[in-house]
Amino acid sequence: MTWKFGRLPENPQAWLMLAAKNRGIDVRRRRKTEDRLAPELISMIGGGDGRRNASTRCLAHTKCKTNQLRMMYSCCQLNVPKASRTALVLKTLCGFSVRKIAQSLLLTELGVQKRIERAKSQLRESEGWQIASGKDELTRRTGAVHDVLYLLFNEGYHSSHDTLTVREDLCAEAIRLAFLLTEYEATRTPASHALLALMCLHAARLKARMDTGSSVVLLAEQDRQLFDRRIIAQGMLPLALAAEGDEPSSYHQEAAIAVEHCTAPSFEQTNWERIVTLYEHLYGLDPSPVVRLSYAIALGEWRGPESALDVLVKLEESPQLANYPFFSIAYGEWLRRAGDKLQARSQFDRAKQLARNESAIRFIETRLALCN
Repeated sequence: MTWKFGRLPENPQAWLMLAAKNRGIDVRRRRKTEDRLAPELISMIGGGDGRRNASTRCLAHTKCKTNQLRMMYSCCQLNVPKASRTALVLKTLCGFSVRKIAQSLLLTELGVQKRIERAKSQLRESEGWQIASGKDELTRRTGAVHDVLYLLFNEGYHSSHDTLTVREDLCAEAIRLAFLLTEYEATRTPASHALLALMCLHAARLKARMDTGSSVVLLAEQDRQLFDRRIIAQGMLPLALAAEGDEPSSYHQEAAIAVEHCTAPSFEQTNWERIVTLYEHLYGLDPSPVVRLSYAIALGEWRGPESALDVLVKLEESPQLANYPFFSIAYGEWLRRAGDKLQARSQFDRAKQLARNESAIRFIETRLALCN
């Protein structure tokens, strides 16, 4: 048997027992949630009075494929604020801890808990669950479901698990659900296609993101022979279908950026000018500090460290990035490349304090070593 993440653990038997136990806990938690919520939610979406309503017709397929999506659509009521409904679905249906949700949404754990409680309260106070009672309502709620699936995939791609660099199971589940959205007329929107394309293009690079010791590998150092061309091709199809829409979404822009990374012959031959332009468009749709951080990184690759630092110094005051380890890692890296190793060490030390798992700590230590 081959250990898929590199060298074998020191105690394989103990690892297998722990992995089996954790998997069992995850499965039981998810089944308990579905058993508790599915009868109520699905009966409402499917019409508890025996009616086969519009939402059931739009999402009619096998039970095992759509139960989770049906529950997501029921919870994603548009009268509940975005952060609150997203936190509720991630906690209740996806099994995320409050800590993981806080990291995903760049919020405090207390803030997440309050949002979840408010969302529950709003749902209880409404006259029953507001059913997505037709194609138009399903389409309107699809954007809210996109938010959840995007964060579900991100947790797999940038795992906050104590020992796992990547959670391929979460990435696969997010892709599966995103694919289902493209199967139904009411949810088959250009943004649904773009989101699926984005996930596939990122998933194609998963094996290149880890070394044999399960440590993170920078894009510049990734072996492009490990990029899965089959998955890249699968991502190109929904991206082409996404182009049929009149209004590009943030997922369109992110997928276009992912295409540049997947198809560049080498890191040095990456079209950074094009990527910078795409990040500018993305920021117009999603003016978040995380998008601005990614823009700064791309700008630095195109024009040099000083250009990146000009943007990063302004982001230093952002409260959303105060506990975001990727900001400190990026800031430290550009300071190092600019020759300021003392300040770079300070940022890397900060990132190490904020690191979410052992893999991140090992990676940061390699950057610290370069500052000696």
